[in-house]
Amino acid sequence: MQRVLSIGILVVMGIVLVTIATFSLQWRMMHDAPLQLYMAYLIEHLHYVPYRDFFDINIPGIYLVNVCIGLIFGYSDLGFRCADLIYLGAILSATWWWMKKIGALVAWCGSILFGLIYLGRGPIASMQREYLLLLPVIIALILASSNRRKSEAMNGMAVGFFFGLAAALKPHAAIAFPLVLAWRIMDRRRRHPGTPQAVSRVPVIIGLSMLGFLLPPLALVLWLFQKGVLQNFFDIAVNYWPLYGQLTGYHEILTGAPRAKYLLMNYVRFGGYGLYGIPAAAGVCISLFSAALTSAQKRQVVLLIGLAFVYSVYALWAGKFYTYHWLPFAYFMALLSSLCFVEQFEARDTARGRFPIVVFLITICFLLGPPNIFFEQIQGRAPGPPKGGRVDEIAAYLKAHMRPGDKVQPLDWTGGAVHAMLIARAPLATPFFYDVFFYHHLSSDYIQKMRARFIESVAAAQPRFIIQVETDKPWVSGPDTSREFKELQLILDTAYHPVFGGAGYVIYERRLNPGVTPEIADNRLKRSPDG
Repeated sequence: MQRVLSIGILVVMGIVLVTIATFSLQWRMMHDAPLQLYMAYLIEHLHYVPYRDFFDINIPGIYLVNVCIGLIFGYSDLGFRCADLIYLGAILSATWWWMKKIGALVAWCGSILFGLIYLGRGPIASMQREYLLLLPVIIALILASSNRRKSEAMNGMAVGFFFGLAAALKPHAAIAFPLVLAWRIMDRRRRHPGTPQAVSRVPVIIGLSMLGFLLPPLALVLWLFQKGVLQNFFDIAVNYWPLYGQLTGYHEILTGAPRAKYLLMNYVRFGGYGLYGIPAAAGVCISLFSAALTSAQKRQVVLLIGLAFVYSVYALWAGKFYTYHWLPFAYFMALLSSLCFVEQFEARDTARGRFPIVVFLITICFLLGPPNIFFEQIQGRAPGPPKGGRVDEIAAYLKAHMRPGDKVQPLDWTGGAVHAMLIARAPLATPFFYDVFFYHHLSSDYIQKMRARFIESVAAAQPRFIIQVETDKPWVSGPDTSREFKELQLILDTAYHPVFGGAGYVIYERRLNPGVTPEIADNRLKRSPDG
């Protein structure tokens, strides 16, 4: 009965996962995804060089991933969705391969559960960096768990290499590398107890693991050097990263005691995944105290506990606590929860044996659910357009009015302007496609120089269109912030005039006779039907 119940639950979960995945092919890109793909488009098609031709705070590894997506799948919504599902399939397959060491049902549960968690977040979580880094981390875990003795040293190098790949997407993705390396060394000592070999090769394994870890970052450094932008990158890392790090997830500057309180209060919420601790605790208990598991399997359970903890700290590290920042933590909580399906031979077909599965079922029924967009789809409605149609409106206008050689300047962050430029294949006029940089830490010389550089770039490029987004985008707040940029406003007032607009945005076109202050009248603004 216990096995039938377990298989029945997994079958239902699998059907739901496949159904949501199928419907997700109709989802549109949104939030960070079109921004990342737009950068890839600039690199691949227009030969822009990051940190020189456009300003960005990401590290170079993310560009490689998105350029590959663009080259293989194109820059359409369907291509993006296909790339997402293929990558999800790779993550779930690798998860099954690693977790099958504990049990087949556990492996299936962990894979399916994380798939449901990921797709349940909807399109906003699609292909975020926290999601992308999972695959190299899982591959590193598979290699670290290998018992092949002949290639032990090279295996350690490979473990480090895949953690290095994860760090090439986000540096603190490697937060679990020391833990996995220590676990691997201790596991080795248990397999060679009381022998000189248990100690003698440890320095070699550590050294090769560190070498493997450094290879991807060194490759990126060499690429930056070859492109002549290594200094640009370090300039951003040293001067801007600390300023951006002071912004909270609400885009507010906090320092000192208020920031410490903010970090603590948001950390203990665990991104909404804390209640998975209930089935996780049940699964851990039956795993560590079950006679059915070997010592090696129990050591893997202990490693899972450690990984869940360090990747909770990962979210604390960034200090923003966005939903997708918790994805690595959610992943390992899903695997710990799947331990509820560990077979208990001593309690088979008893109430005690079925108790963990019942706990698991109640928890996921309470926590899991398809995204709202899925319910719209099964009611026969197409997924709503990004930003309420703003993206498509702007893209349609640009496609209809852009001429060869025209460039466009967005005044936006995640409000849809850059997404529209990706759809319209509009070249970027200046090195800045985010404007958030200009409105915080205004007393900083670095920000003031960035403002001056932006104004000079606008004057030099003379973009034909400027897209100003005012609503439904993040604005910074707190001390040393502002929403005013007088030099930019002067350019808009004297050299541009509004030609199209909608809810929360205006498209400006360069005037034929710049310098003449226009009279901005309502009848000069051609609004969309929804505007």
